[in-house]
Amino acid sequence: GKTVSAGMIGRVAGHHPELALDYTLAHLDAVTRLVDLSAQSRFVARLAAGSDQEATIGKLDAYARAHVKPSDRKSIDEAIAGIKVRLASQPRIKRETLAWLNARKVR
Repeated sequence: GKTVSAGMIGRVAGHHPELALDYTLAHLDAVTRLVDLSAQSRFVARLAAGSDQEATIGKLDAYARAHVKPSDRKSIDEAIAGIKVRLASQPRIKRETLAWLNARKVR
């Protein structure tokens, strides 16, 4: 049913957010029929929220410009902000983690 189908896409997003987002955007008419109108932008934002790919920001922004009223962009903008924070912090976290492991000769 509708709930199961949308849930399956959401489960995929847990491990593969870009894949779930790309699928949703490629089949937007079919997928939006699975989700309440009032929740569609939040659904798309949740799919992409775990992404660590810069290209996802552009995809979300393009989706929002084409399909979401400016007053309803909050969840999309929050997902974009989260991805930007992740992209900014990942190099530092990786560098510091490797330094910590190397200091303990763990590898």
